[in-house]
Amino acid sequence: MGNQGDAKVQYEWGILLVDGNKVKQDTITGRKWIEKAAKQGYTDAQTNIGSMYYFGIKPMTQDYNQAKTWFEKAAAQENMTAKNYLADISCFGQGVPMDTNKAKSLYKTLRDEGQETACNTYKDIEQNRK
Repeated sequence: MGNQGDAKVQYEWGILLVDGNKVKQDTITGRKWIEKAAKQGYTDAQTNIGSMYYFGIKPMTQDYNQAKTWFEKAAAQENMTAKNYLADISCFGQGVPMDTNKAKSLYKTLRDEGQETACNTYKDIEQNRK
């Protein structure tokens, strides 16, 4: 399964393996399939690999710089989840210098897309700046 080069299929197979849902759990092989899909530009896979690094989900160790790299790839393709992670990384200075202006800009984009959490965070940043 997944050998045909279809990034979505590779990603979904990887998720099944990582989660152990209806198949024997194999996080290492699952991550490899997810990363293969991510390298082909599949944004859900890029965001997933980024979140594995962000939270340090095995087999990954926590690495905000690696997370940021994957989130940037997905965000460049308008993945809203990746943009939210990038906003959080900038807002809280996780692996990068804190940059509330960049965070505010990203949260504003998300807010404009109707993301409720981003609306609240954007409002909090605005209120704290006054």
